[in-house]
Amino acid sequence: MAELDLVALLLTAIASGHV
Repeated sequence: MAELDLVALLLTAIASGHV
């Protein structure tokens, strides 16, 4: 399930970038 990993990574990146 690479999609789940990609979504999690994207969410983390967005959250970290929107700090």
